[in-house]
Amino acid sequence: MTADSDPTLSLKTLADLFAGALHVGVRTPPPEAPDWFGATDFPLVIEGYVGRGGSGFVWKASRRDGHGAVALKLVPFRGDPLRLRERWENECAALSRLDHPNLIHLVDHGLAPDGDSGWLAMEWIAGRSLDALLSEQERLPFSETQHFLLQIGDALSALHAAGLVHRDVKPGNILRDEVNARWVLADLGIALDLEKIADHRVTRTQERPATPGYSPPELDLPGHTSAPSGDQYSLAFTLWEMLTGQRPLGAFPRLHTLCKCPEGIDAVLRRALATAPVDRFPDIAAFTAAFQKAATRPPRSFLFLGLLGMLCIVAAIYFTTRPEPFPKQFKSGRVHARDNTQQFTTIDLTLQESGHFIAHIRTTSLDPLFGFVGRTMMIFRDVKGEILYEMSTNHHGVGGRYMFGLTHDRVDQWENRIPANLAPRVVKVDFRNMPSTWTLEERAKDNNRAFRRDVASIRDGVARGWSALNQMFSLASPSPEKKDEDPEMPATPHQ
Repeated sequence: MTADSDPTLSLKTLADLFAGALHVGVRTPPPEAPDWFGATDFPLVIEGYVGRGGSGFVWKASRRDGHGAVALKLVPFRGDPLRLRERWENECAALSRLDHPNLIHLVDHGLAPDGDSGWLAMEWIAGRSLDALLSEQERLPFSETQHFLLQIGDALSALHAAGLVHRDVKPGNILRDEVNARWVLADLGIALDLEKIADHRVTRTQERPATPGYSPPELDLPGHTSAPSGDQYSLAFTLWEMLTGQRPLGAFPRLHTLCKCPEGIDAVLRRALATAPVDRFPDIAAFTAAFQKAATRPPRSFLFLGLLGMLCIVAAIYFTTRPEPFPKQFKSGRVHARDNTQQFTTIDLTLQESGHFIAHIRTTSLDPLFGFVGRTMMIFRDVKGEILYEMSTNHHGVGGRYMFGLTHDRVDQWENRIPANLAPRVVKVDFRNMPSTWTLEERAKDNNRAFRRDVASIRDGVARGWSALNQMFSLASPSPEKKDEDPEMPATPHQ
């Protein structure tokens, strides 16, 4: 180091040194298996090294009795024989007391021949840890998180009911059994037995019993001991990381802004992550129930849209079923004559509350020669479509034509009434053209009247045309102009 160099290390340099140290630790070669692992009286046969756990080394082994593979964990007692041996005994006792499908199952255990270490044979889980899954996928689907909480939450509830606190719930201690599609909670090496006397507990007062970050904040307070509420905090911490790929440290944002999950999940996890244990859920079961309830509850925006949709439906039902205000208007549209689309009737009907109505009937024929005469059946219906009243209009029609190019329709007005008590119930009127009851003689008279009207119209038209021509081209000669003086008048004599 030169005289003018800065003796202090920058933060980046320290970070690089720390990362390098961790990297060296990861590359540490696996330990050699003890010789007594190969003894014929040892019930297991080593197959391969797996890795290092929180309190020992793990190998995959097979049972000599042929009952399948196990995970063999070796816990050395060197360094602190009393504490580490008591921790091993504590884990063996905890696993022996529990039989739960989501807790690792203890197969066998024992001491090394020299007594310097202990071993545990646990069921072999064909899968990976949650920590390994998150390293690959960063986050898991929300539906998978629901299954995870149901299973691990139930395992922790069974653990607490047995008077034990796990104290190290984290992704590295949770395994995914791919064969049986289940989550398994493992590594009870630092589990706390709440029934033991405080002076004989495994973990010392000054020792932090859990992984930093996942451990509850109350463990930083002096004299504070572990409780089931601490496992709840660690479980919620793990769930947040599973959903978002991030750890809830500092002022972390709202959950549903980081992942696709219901909005209510944020409040549930924040309560379980409360700084004060009294602010968390009473137990793991209550936490799990609140999570599942929030998972099935629709978001507030969906609730608002659902309520708005219901109001719209109610309004639509009301406006479509309520009685129409008086006067009520009904329009028939084109009601065609039977078997003839060129002849039709249109009716505009106005109904009063008294039952009185006025019908404007327009009869039209598009045929250049033939008209038609008929009646229209009117069927008054209620909101259910039931018939309230039926009646037919009087005869209406348009006569035939002997001359082309004349107006070929007719407008009539008809007044009548229906019973007053039925008028408020009428919501629809059906119109149907009926055949005429006129005889051939009556039809002939009507056609003759129409013919005379046509001839009179033509005659009047010709007369009006002739008169107009006379005004434009007058045939009479102009009258002579009147002179100012008469030429035959004798002159007045001069006096």
